[in-house]
Amino acid sequence: MVDYVVICSGGNVQHVDPFEYVRCSGGTWTTVEYVPPFDVSQLDPAIISQAFGVGFMAVSFPIVFAIGVSTILNFIRGKP
Repeated sequence: MVDYVVICSGGNVQHVDPFEYVRCSGGTWTTVEYVPPFDVSQLDPAIISQAFGVGFMAVSFPIVFAIGVSTILNFIRGKP
């Protein structure tokens, strides 16, 4: 989500009267894109749970496979 913000390109903003207007001396008013900071409420719970599940499987499957291979090798070698 991209928002737009109005800035003074000259960088010199003068507050003429607190209840009237603001003047941009030495430049012009321009709009620039503004990306708001990260917010946790923007995340979708379904996508978060999918990512967690994929990460868990990516770590757990090799570990379980290694334990299974170790058990089979111990059985072949005759170790308890």
